[in-house]
Amino acid sequence: MVDWSRAGDLFLPRPMKKFLDQYIVGTDTSLFYLNIWSFLHFLSGILWGLWTAHLPWTTFLIQGIIVHTIWEIFQILIKNTPIEMVRGRLDVVTDTFMFMIGMVVVKYLHMIK
Repeated sequence: MVDWSRAGDLFLPRPMKKFLDQYIVGTDTSLFYLNIWSFLHFLSGILWGLWTAHLPWTTFLIQGIIVHTIWEIFQILIKNTPIEMVRGRLDVVTDTFMFMIGMVVVKYLHMIK
């Protein structure tokens, strides 16, 4: 049987997950933090941005928000994000911000070339 609680970690091996869980800003008790997962969200925003850079700005941004929101809802449903806690809600905002920044960087670079 599939352990869906690990699906939010993309079924990564435990050593890889441990690496991604390392904090860059904050700790496991601070409300706001950035860890290597945060930069993975940024990278996924870049990849999604590359795939959708041809779209008009509004469509580009709305599509990014929708895709990332679906991912965050999935994280909440499988109990990977403790949404009932302030820390969990801030995590959703931070993850979305990092994803969208990655997309915007791509769109900006695509526009100036």
